[in-house]
Amino acid sequence: NGNEEVQFTCVLGDIAADGRQEELALAKTVFDKLKQPYFVVPGNHDVFLRDEDIFKNYTSTFGATHWIHEKNNWTFIGFNSCEGVKSDVIVSAEELVWLQQCLKDVDTEKPIALFCHHPLNPHTKAYRIKNADETLGLFADYKLKLIAAGHWHGNQMEQQDAATFTTTACCS
Repeated sequence: NGNEEVQFTCVLGDIAADGRQEELALAKTVFDKLKQPYFVVPGNHDVFLRDEDIFKNYTSTFGATHWIHEKNNWTFIGFNSCEGVKSDVIVSAEELVWLQQCLKDVDTEKPIALFCHHPLNPHTKAYRIKNADETLGLFADYKLKLIAAGHWHGNQMEQQDAATFTTTACCS
């Protein structure tokens, strides 16, 4: 709130310890104090395994587990990389279809920033999404410029082609 240049915030999961409603609601009260909008994707600690719908607490608090927004000629996409509470994951077929549908309406000349919980970095130190290449391949004809993740609680950054991949401790 003290930095007027901040236009929005992306929260990349692990908001709760075990996806309990009261944990997520408490986090939301903090996020709601932000002056600018915020966008959240779930982390593996934000799912509640004791419900048939493991994302019920998350979605009742934050809405959909994925989103797309446009601002300043950029497209920002957040998607759900969770596979239950697993650390090593595969992006679901349903989520890949959702990404494909989103991209149909995205201008191929606009830069894209992509957000999820689990790392997509080609040389990540740990927990790279098992179908990361397939997921990133969806963006082959687009200007993917930033890929940001949480999950791995450390700092890492790398460039590949024209894209910056980052995972930082503050994203976790």
